[in-house]
Formats: sequence, C-alpha cells, structure tokens
Amino acid sequence: MMVSGLNSTAKVRLTETGKLTTRLTPEPPSLPSAQVPPSTNVHTSGVLVVDDHDVTRSTIHSFLRLNSVPVCGEAENGKQAVERVQRATARGGSP
Repeated sequence: MMVSGLNSTAKVRLTETGKLTTRLTPEPPSLPSAQVPPSTNVHTSGVLVVDDHDVTRSTIHSFLRLNSVPVCGEAENGKQAVERVQRATARGGSP
C-alpha cells in the first residue's frame, strides 16, 4: 500500500507475524521549470543594473553581458534608477 503525504511517501506493509511496518521516503521538491518561453510582445533595450555598491554593480553587469543580456546602464540607488528611466521614457530611449 502506498500513501502520499506532505513531501513524503509512506509504504505500509503487514508482516508475516501480523505487524504493520512503515517506511517513509522523502519526495523531491517540485520546482518550476527553468525554461521560460520568450515573449514576443515585450521589447527591451536592456537591463538597468541598480545597486549601491560598485563591485556588486560591476559583477552583475559582467554576469549579464556574459549571458548575452543587454545592459543599458547602471544606477547607484533607486532614486537615481527611477530618474534615469523617467528621462529615457520622455526621450524615447534607454536609461
């Protein structure tokens, strides 16, 4: 007999001597697929990298470029990022 429960499976068995035995086996977690189909109705001129640490921004920037993700700019904080996006939107360009 198999019983499925919260992230585990229990096997219950009746032995020859009349004892019930159980064996719990953890189930692997169910993870969403890493494959996301590209959207055809979204256009981006790149990613704006925002962080208050130069090294972190540089690391993220390098990682994105190595993975063929266009980077359109960097900002040191949220306020600066919002200002760049607003200016870019007003002129029809990228930050």
